[in-house]
Amino acid sequence: MDFSAKDLDVIRELINIGVGKAAGVLNDLLGSHITLYVPSIEVVTSEDLHKLNIPELHKEAELDIVRLEFTGQFSGTSMIVFTPESGSNCVSILTDESPESPEFDAIKVETLTEAGNIVLNMIMGTVSNVIQECLDFRIPEYYQQKIGELLQNEIDDNKHDLLLAKAKFHSESQNVTGNVLIIFHPGTLAALVPRLKEYMPEDSGVAAGDD
Repeated sequence: MDFSAKDLDVIRELINIGVGKAAGVLNDLLGSHITLYVPSIEVVTSEDLHKLNIPELHKEAELDIVRLEFTGQFSGTSMIVFTPESGSNCVSILTDESPESPEFDAIKVETLTEAGNIVLNMIMGTVSNVIQECLDFRIPEYYQQKIGELLQNEIDDNKHDLLLAKAKFHSESQNVTGNVLIIFHPGTLAALVPRLKEYMPEDSGVAAGDD
């Protein structure tokens, strides 16, 4: 299914609402002062993922990945993906811990897992709240793995829709970019988007029902 610019606007707005809530939770929990926003999104089929101009998703290096599976009226897997350098910088933003610290590797795994869990839960929770449908979430999992290897385990054909969103973590000292990748089971996103447009409030900046 091809998604219109208005469809993508609705999705982008919901994801921005979710990451905004996530930033508030992270600030409260970690005592940090960060903002989160999503400047761009793309939707492709799984067979076209290789066409995206996202170098960090195609490198052979292992990446920092937090994976959260969701099930319910719509289902799939959400991930937040960092290069090792961006993952370390994100941890430094959230904890003020130096990468030279002897405990940094353990802190990195714990912090990215918790932060990724919060961001992904808030994004998917915002979507489920809008359409008033409950989702069940699995326990978040942290991987250091090549993204291609992980995706091979997630996708068994070319009918999945993949939503790729850039997530910007901003603090006073630096910016970090992560990639939010949501893999929807076949047909799920195509059925979900009309419901999102139906339930979005008129004053949200997105005219529900426009094509």
